[in-house]
Amino acid sequence: MGLERFAAEMILGLAANGETIGPVGMLGRQHLNLHDTEWARAIQARLKIKMDDIVTDADDIFAESFFERVGAASVDSLDFSPYQGANLIHDMNDPLPDSLKGRFQLLHDGGTMEHVFHIPHYLANCMKLLQVGGFYVGVVPADQWMGHGFYQFSPELLFRVFSEANGFRLRAHGFGVRGRKSRVYAMPDDRHWKGRMQPLFEDQTLLLIVAQKMADVEPFAKGWPQQSDYASRWAEHSHAPKTKRSAPTHRSWKNKLGMLLPVHLRKSIQRTLIIRRHSRERNALIKEVSSADHLLHP
Repeated sequence: MGLERFAAEMILGLAANGETIGPVGMLGRQHLNLHDTEWARAIQARLKIKMDDIVTDADDIFAESFFERVGAASVDSLDFSPYQGANLIHDMNDPLPDSLKGRFQLLHDGGTMEHVFHIPHYLANCMKLLQVGGFYVGVVPADQWMGHGFYQFSPELLFRVFSEANGFRLRAHGFGVRGRKSRVYAMPDDRHWKGRMQPLFEDQTLLLIVAQKMADVEPFAKGWPQQSDYASRWAEHSHAPKTKRSAPTHRSWKNKLGMLLPVHLRKSIQRTLIIRRHSRERNALIKEVSSADHLLHP
């Protein structure tokens, strides 16, 4: 995909907040997909970082100029092949060599992860490529990207991977929705909602993630990530007393009326009502924001 508006806004937000950008790594040599001069002028007015002179309609311009503008000490690109001019060659399906560990202060994944088969190795490599204090900035496909790569991703994956157990904390998380008008949505962690965030948007949807490396921890040394709603059920089950469920002593008129319906119809109605209630509760937690840098938190 390249470096586009959503990633640019998150990186610009880090720079505007005084974060050190330092040595930058691009996963795949990323094209500069910034074409909107009106957007660039708005960034300059709001974040005080000049962008309009590097915005271009050309399709063969790479993103080094953007990273240099936001203060990169150096810009390298890592890829499977040198065909686009990457200067670091490594297959991210394979474990990372020691020579590349801790090389970058900021690592940009503009749509590489979905093209790599061995996701656990890929994610561990991303974590190892960073210095302590450094940032992983990810923009990866979530929905309506079938056929683009091997995978589409759930936010649950990145929440569980970039966790304290692996030496990381999330600084931003949300969705970027492409369409006639691009939109950005903040979202909570599924674990805090105690359910599954399953939003459905009309257009192609991307996961937007900024994760900061807080400690040099061997990835997954404390165990593989587990889906949060299952983990909470397992924990509740292991601590719950084994008691028999007693029959209710009182039924409301709605329950009594429902008991007159055939069992299959009653269960279908109950399931539909539960789904609708969960959908309303979930959607109330997903908030639209004006740009991706507004997803950042201290």
